[in-house]
Amino acid sequence: MRIKKYVAVSLPEAMGQVRQELGRDAVILHTQKVKVGGVFGLFSKTMVEVTAACDGASQRAPMEEAQAASFSLAPDIRILQDEINSMKGLMSQLVRRMEAPSELAAYPVSLRQLFSQMVAQGVREELATEIISEVSHDRTGDELDEESARRAVRTQVARRLGRVRPIEPAGRRQVIALVGPTGVGKTTTLAKLAAQFALGEKKSVALVTADTYRIAAVEQLRTYGEIIGVPVEVVFTPQELRLALGRHDHRDLVFIDTAGRGFRNAMQMSELKGLLEVTRADEIHLVLSLTTNLQDAEQVIHSFVPIGYNRLLMTKLDENTCPGQILNFAAAAGQPLSYVTTGQNVPDDMEVADTAKLAKVILGG
Repeated sequence: MRIKKYVAVSLPEAMGQVRQELGRDAVILHTQKVKVGGVFGLFSKTMVEVTAACDGASQRAPMEEAQAASFSLAPDIRILQDEINSMKGLMSQLVRRMEAPSELAAYPVSLRQLFSQMVAQGVREELATEIISEVSHDRTGDELDEESARRAVRTQVARRLGRVRPIEPAGRRQVIALVGPTGVGKTTTLAKLAAQFALGEKKSVALVTADTYRIAAVEQLRTYGEIIGVPVEVVFTPQELRLALGRHDHRDLVFIDTAGRGFRNAMQMSELKGLLEVTRADEIHLVLSLTTNLQDAEQVIHSFVPIGYNRLLMTKLDENTCPGQILNFAAAAGQPLSYVTTGQNVPDDMEVADTAKLAKVILGG
């Protein structure tokens, strides 16, 4: 049995090395991201390390040598080999998922490689297939080189991310509400937005929080308000919210923080809908963490449709390990993107969504 580690810039490239040297029956034992190079931990490059194994004796030695080797295996090695054999079926399925579907077999190698890369980055296979098909259709008859293919796919990914609609002061009061499940970072994001417009653009801003379920969130927002010189109001009922908005009718922007809602809790969602109907909000941003798994994210996106959100704001890009989720979430929501957050620092670590930049991130840039 041979066990060997391979280091490459991406998972598909590492898998290619494994298949080339150890064959298609090789089994992946472990994958991880590692830092390579640099000085004292600085300027190092993130790479992918894959540990793979195969029965080296049966691959290169005569059958009798392989049999002799198998008899000499220690008991724990025999157990490991049995486990590896039982895993081969599962791992072969994984390898097949990393390869282009049969309908893409006629496309240039460069596009098939980009398909594998997108899937490795977490893009849904159906989306990746559609993107590759569209690029190939647009370039019929062309044998795309690697760089041309990457540019074409990046352009298609950016197009599929859709429109970008950040907050744009309109010369009258605008009401901006943030909604979403618990733990996605709504309060911190609200503080970032308030700071950017109050300090960066010198707009008149007010904060209203209806997140009375968490005392800590209220105090956090009050602290932010004191630091940036913005009034903060706490409301418990739709009537109190209506009165609070009336007191700030002269402001440029009024930001509303809402409590995180369990998307499976119909009563909580109904309460949130009733609260927001009072605001007649100009914009409702659904805040979704990029650390959320796709199945849960799709349920959240579907459950919040009755709330009437018209923007998608994605948080925790810095904690995300599958950049393809950006495209998955955008496709599922079907609403314009507004902002992306990249850390906890207020007012920094947030920027307007840039589809060209996000496309590079999705493709491993």
